[in-house]
Amino acid sequence: MSQKEIRKITCPACSHPYPFPLWVDVNTEELTDIQNHIKSRELFTCTCPECGKKALIDYGMLYHDPQKKLMICYSQEEQPIQNAFQEFRKKQEEEPEYAEYVFRVVSSQNGLREKLVIFDADLDDRYLEIIKLIILRNLEAKDPELEVTGSFFLVDSEGRYIIEYLSENKVAVTVEVKQKMYDEIKERFHADLLEAHDASFIINQAWAFEYLRFVDKRAHAMQQS
Repeated sequence: MSQKEIRKITCPACSHPYPFPLWVDVNTEELTDIQNHIKSRELFTCTCPECGKKALIDYGMLYHDPQKKLMICYSQEEQPIQNAFQEFRKKQEEEPEYAEYVFRVVSSQNGLREKLVIFDADLDDRYLEIIKLIILRNLEAKDPELEVTGSFFLVDSEGRYIIEYLSENKVAVTVEVKQKMYDEIKERFHADLLEAHDASFIINQAWAFEYLRFVDKRAHAMQQS
């Protein structure tokens, strides 16, 4: 069930106070267009009724899409994240209706927006994080001075898969990911990741780095045996 809390906002421009709804628990069956409001940041943007000044508000939420069997906890605070870990594990272990769910935890608005883009395109974020890391390694090999501080996956207006590599919050490199590359990565890692499907709630670059390092070590050990 969707839930909202009302917070009093003080306009940074004119100091006028006004109420703003925080959607802390979102169910897409009740709020059918909420996904677009999140991806556009509209859900996090307040407008002063006195002077019209817009401000970006940050707050955590639990996003639940029953149709896609997807649940995402967004928070920048440690305790809500730990609570989400416990709740997600409990649902997986004790509640059969959640057996096929994908559970994720993100710590930024961009992280939340990116997950919605990925799952809306019926893609798997694990394969995409592996792809993002492989491409990043190639970019760094070609340009050792490249300093990438983040990345963002998107689907453009023509339906192309795009990865933006960021440097100091600016787009430094844009790379198109062909469906063929995605399919090849999926075929290569699908069987192996089936075992890890329920174990990882945080899927990001750090996860991809550790996973590929594990795969490399395992392959090396097999060659030595």
